[in-house]
Amino acid sequence: MGIEELIKKTVQCAFNVRMHLAAGFLESVYQKALWLELQENGIRADMEMPINYIIRIRW
Repeated sequence: MGIEELIKKTVQCAFNVRMHLAAGFLESVYQKALWLELQENGIRADMEMPINYIIRIRW
């Protein structure tokens, strides 16, 4: 799957979640719904991944 197709499928999945779930749910509900929608469309995704970052403090 090319990057353009992946982007289109991902946006469509997000749109599907938005159309099927009304406003007012906790963020975790939308997160799980999007994850399931992605899986059903053959897009592998992780729920949450830790990221490393560096904060540069200037005095």
